[in-house]
Order: sequence, then C-alpha cells, then structure tokens
Amino acid sequence: MTSPYSYFYPATAALLASLSFVALPLAPVSAQAIADTQAEIGPIKAKTKGGKVVYTPPKNVGTPKNTVGGLSRGECRETRCLMALIPNKDAGFDHFPQTISAYPTFFFNAPKFSGQAEFRLYEVSVNASPKRIYKTSFPINTQPGIISFRMPPNAPELKVGKFYRWEFTWNNASNSKCTGLVRRVELDRTVSKQLEKAKPIEKASLYAKAGIWFEAVEALAEGRRDRPEAPELTIEWVELLKSIGLDVLVLQPISPASLSTKASSY
Repeated sequence: MTSPYSYFYPATAALLASLSFVALPLAPVSAQAIADTQAEIGPIKAKTKGGKVVYTPPKNVGTPKNTVGGLSRGECRETRCLMALIPNKDAGFDHFPQTISAYPTFFFNAPKFSGQAEFRLYEVSVNASPKRIYKTSFPINTQPGIISFRMPPNAPELKVGKFYRWEFTWNNASNSKCTGLVRRVELDRTVSKQLEKAKPIEKASLYAKAGIWFEAVEALAEGRRDRPEAPELTIEWVELLKSIGLDVLVLQPISPASLSTKASSY
C-alpha cells in the first residue's frame, strides 16, 4: 500500500535519497534556546488548544533488537545540524517507527549545505546481521529548515511486516550521519475509511493513535506547507515534536517541496 500523500511528490526526477551535514562543532541544545523557542510559541498556545495528535508507539511487534545497534537521529542538537524527525531512545522510545507506504517519506532538519549525499537501506532480522538491499548517491543543495525525502520508485519497496534500518550521510564526514528504523504495516480498514474525508490534523491524529509515525508527521507537515499561518496546525506540530524531544526544532521552516536528485542506485 502506498501513502495517500503520494500526490504531493511529482514523478519528475527521482526524489532525494540522503542528507548529512558539513562537520560542525557539536553542542547540546541550551536551556536558553529552548526557553526562547517556548516564548515564541506561547502566544499561539494561548489562542489554540493542542494535543489532538498524540503518538502511540506500537507494542509487541517482535523487534529484532540485537541487529540494530548504533542508531542515532544525529549527533549534534542544534538547529544548524542534521537531525532526523524520528522517536528514539533519547526521548524514551524503543521501537521500530511504522509506515504504511512501500516508499516512505523521511523528514529531517538540515543546515544550508551543498555537497554529496548517500542513502542506504538494510533489511534486519532476529538471527542475522543487517543485509544491505539498496544504496544511492548524488549531489545535493539545501537551505536551512525541515526537508523531506521520499524513497524513489527504483528502490526496493518495503514489504509488510519486515524490519528495516536506513542511513543518511553527507560526504562521509565526521558526525554527518543519521540512522533509523522503519517497519511497514497494513492500515486498519476502519482507520483507512476515516481517513478518506479527514483534514490534516484529523489524519495526523488517526495515524498517530494507530502508531503510524511516518504518515502522522507527513500529514502535519503537508498541512503546514499548505497553510503555514494556521495556528492549529502549528501548535499540533509543536506538540508532536516536543513529545519526541525535539523542542529546538519546532519553529524551523518546512521546505515547500521534497528535494530531488538524479541519483544512481547500486
């Protein structure tokens, strides 16, 4: 099953397959940076009640934990650095984030960068080492903010019930890699029916409650792309990122379109 948001991604060039950043000084998010961010979103929260999009992580899915060590959504915790928008152990989550798409979309915070990128995908299982099934490299040019990448149709499609590990790198520089997990599942028919007439916040809420992380983020991001001034979409985006420990990213601008590339796969 492919994502219901596929129409946001024109089939022109193959879509961008990797991100990473030029080596930068590593520094933790400062208390002042978070305080400043909270001060900016305060007036929005005062006018708009959030909390409709609440992520419920999946449970009891037989995660092959012994094969996926060294996962990181990015070493640096500043807005100028590469960070994947995914739940992880640092925020109290220990699971494979789920998607319903054969070619899911990944969201990242990225700095201004021009260089070479690479994306790798591995299939993982309980009794074997991760097996690489896809790799692509290409030049990229990004502006600061939240960017997205949909796996291109020439990549192997994610199979329902399988577990995968992915990696994004730029120029193979130190601290320039994000690694994460993804598992494809089938969407409950009742939820699928409810999605047909749902608005962005309703869609994100349905996905989040069903434990479908990738589409929950995508629904809110696309809603904000279409209506960047809508306070209800802004506050739900803020609350969702805060719930996974990414407070520092809540005011980052979202790129109006996915990045694209003429990538070569091998």
